[in-house]
Formats: sequence, structure tokens, C-alpha cells
Amino acid sequence: MWIIRYIARLFSKLYRTPEGMIVGSFGAISLIGAGLLSLPAASARGAGFLDALFTATSAVCVTGLVTLDTGTDFTLFGQIVILLLIQTGGLGVMTFAALLFKSLGKKLSLHSHLAVKDTLFQEEIATNFNRMFWRLFRIMIVVELISAAVIFVGLPKDDGMAFAAYSAVFHAVSAFCNAGFSLYPDSLTGVRHLWLVMLPVMFLIVVGGLGHVVLQECWRFFARLFRLPSRAVRAIDYHESFSYHAKLVLGSSALLVIVGAASIFALEYGSSKDHLGDQIGGAIFQSVTTRTAGFNTVDVGAMHPASIFIMTMLMLIGGSPGSCAGGIKTTSFIIWLAYIRSLMVEKEDVEIFGCRIDPEIVTRTNLLVSLAVVFNITGVIVLLVGENDSGFTFLQILFEQVSAFATVGLSTGITAKLSSFSKVWIIVTMFVGRLGPLTLVLYAFGGTRSRIRYPQGKVLIG
Repeated sequence: MWIIRYIARLFSKLYRTPEGMIVGSFGAISLIGAGLLSLPAASARGAGFLDALFTATSAVCVTGLVTLDTGTDFTLFGQIVILLLIQTGGLGVMTFAALLFKSLGKKLSLHSHLAVKDTLFQEEIATNFNRMFWRLFRIMIVVELISAAVIFVGLPKDDGMAFAAYSAVFHAVSAFCNAGFSLYPDSLTGVRHLWLVMLPVMFLIVVGGLGHVVLQECWRFFARLFRLPSRAVRAIDYHESFSYHAKLVLGSSALLVIVGAASIFALEYGSSKDHLGDQIGGAIFQSVTTRTAGFNTVDVGAMHPASIFIMTMLMLIGGSPGSCAGGIKTTSFIIWLAYIRSLMVEKEDVEIFGCRIDPEIVTRTNLLVSLAVVFNITGVIVLLVGENDSGFTFLQILFEQVSAFATVGLSTGITAKLSSFSKVWIIVTMFVGRLGPLTLVLYAFGGTRSRIRYPQGKVLIG
């Protein structure tokens, strides 16, 4: 009982501030989900609380790492619980938090409000949240339903029409939310040749990883495009149709998909008996899913070590701000590269696409990248200690750690074999990875800045 009292006191402290409510609410949802998945009605053979908590946290954090097979170890009730947890997490930490604050009459502090606005919505939450949330919700439902219909047409009907329809909806929601949960034991390997399934899944992964702001800009752009006559369409200024942020997100996302696919194809060429078209398509799919979703069409553990390392770097970069994806985010990666370039050419400003980046954003980016690297190095050390006698390679441990932190969900096949100690660490990592950017900004930049300045000290470097 002392554990329950301790958890109650912990959550009461968290809920004293709006910032703490974000952590507390997602923690509470994970615990509720774990409780439901622990019920006899949720699993075929009975899930222990640790595995149930692992699955619930993975679903809420839209990660996709699993210690139990979703399709066989969980009943229909358990699968629906997982699906609801995925959809809740997929709406986004920020969207959920802002909705919670508004419904409870809470107000963000000035620093927190600016941080959430700049990092996630780029609009005023207090004035535009209702309109933004319901527009996003409508877009999400429409995109998921249309894609589910296409997937249903492409899926085999060997197990009946009802299961095919259910499977189509489940995988559409999982793909849009970048969760990576699948009803099939081999993820999507068995349907990798069915492009009427793979194309909408790839589309959902990409769309879900763009971010709320970019997604709504794209929605408005195409809605306007279809309403105009052909002569007016040719006259559209496409350069002015998207914000600077959207162009940066779309450009960096496309570049990462192309570079990732080319690298994986070059390293894995000839490793399977698939014809050239399927190998190219498989490389593109793996590049898309590696950064955000966690579905796989190949045995990751059997891939070339260089491919696994490249996929690890893609996972660390992740998706875009305000999206269902994790990682340090595409914009952070591009800004960090631009910062390194500015230092090398001795330029004072960080410039991308002819625009100067706000120095405060550059500082936040550097802090985010630094903390992500430090946290993952710490995580690798923790897992190496926990799996000292397991026989897992360093690359497998690194891949598992980054996959959990970036909420991707890919694995080389070691997740279910982890010790209880390592599973607890992975649970913590998934939670930190999903909430990391928000908690970083709120807590690192939400305090009062000190006016004390110390004397300079000269240090040799390099």
C-alpha cells in the first residue's frame, strides 16, 4: 500500500503546475492502460503487470516496442485498449495538454506558453486552440478512414471480411500515429508485396510525422487547389503557399527519406530474392518507417551492420515538431547542421534557405541535441549493465535504446528477451523520449534567469 500512497503523493505534486500536469496525465494514462491490459479479459494467457505497463507505455508514447505479440497474446478487448491508447498518444502531448489546461481552467506561465507556442503550435493556444484542435481532429479522422478503406481493399480476406476491415482500421490508426503496432507477428513482412497496403501505410506514416502545423497547411493548400479551375491552379505561387517552417519540414523530410532509402538499398542490394522493384520499394519503406513509425518489412536483426547504424541515426533524428513522431526532430537536426556550418565558416548568424534563425532557437536546439546524446549514452550504459550476460551485441543495445528514445519501435529482436531491469529502463526511456522536447523547453527555459556573471576563465580546447 505504501507504493500507492507514494504514487498518489507524486501525482499530487505534479498536478500543482500546468507543466507537471503533462507528465502526470500521460503517466496516469499509462498506468490506467496497464491496469486494463493486466485484466484476464485483455490477454489470452494472462499478461504480467510489467509487460502490461511496457505495452501501455509503448502505446501511449506511440513507440511500438512490444514484449508480447499484439495479435496473438491480446484478446480483442486488449487490442481495442491498445488502439485507444495509441490514438490518445497520437493526438500529441501538446494537443492533449492544452485541451486539459483549457478544460480545467488552468493557465500556462508566460515562459511555458511561449515555449509551447514556439515549439509545437506556433500559434496562440488561448485564442486559437479550439479551432486548431477540431480542425486537426477532423483531418486525422478523414485521413485515417480513407486510408483504412484503401488498405481494406488491398488486404487478403483469408480470415474473413470483418477481420480485414478491423485490421485495416487498426493499421491505419497505428500508421498515422506513428505507433508501429501491428496485428501480425512479423509486422508487415507478410504483406510487403501488396502495394495497395504498403503505399497508404507509407502515406500515413509521412503525414503523421509532418507535425500539426504543416499538416494543416498542406490540408488548406490541397483543399484550395481542388476548388480552383485549371487556369487558376497554374497561376498559384507555390513558394508563397507554405510558411518557412513548413518548407523547412517538407524539404528536410524528403531529403532524409531519399538519403536513407539510397543508403539502405545500396547496402542491402542482393540480400533478398525480391526483384529490383520490390527491393527499391522496401528500401524506401524502411527509410520512411525508421524515422517515425516502427513497422518493418524485413528482419532488422539480419541486416548489414552499416544499415542498422544508419537506421539508428535516422531514428535519432525522428519526425517533425508537433507530430506523432519522436526523436530530436528534423528541424532541430537541420538547425544543428547549419549551426556547425556557421562555426566552420566563421559566420555570426545561422542561416537556412536565405533566412536567419533566431539565436534563442539555436540555443534551444543545441541543448536538445546535447541532452539527447547524453541521455542515450547513459541509456546504452544502463542496458549494457542490465544485459551483461545476455550475449547481445553493442549495436543491438544501441539500436534498442535509440528506438525507445525516439519512440520508433523497431528492434533487432531482443525486446522480449530483455531482463526486467532493462524493461523498466526502456519504459522510462519511452516516456522521456515522448515528453522530452516539451519538458526540456518548459523546465530548462521556464525559470528565472540569474543576473550574476562570473569572471571569464581561459581554457585550452581541441
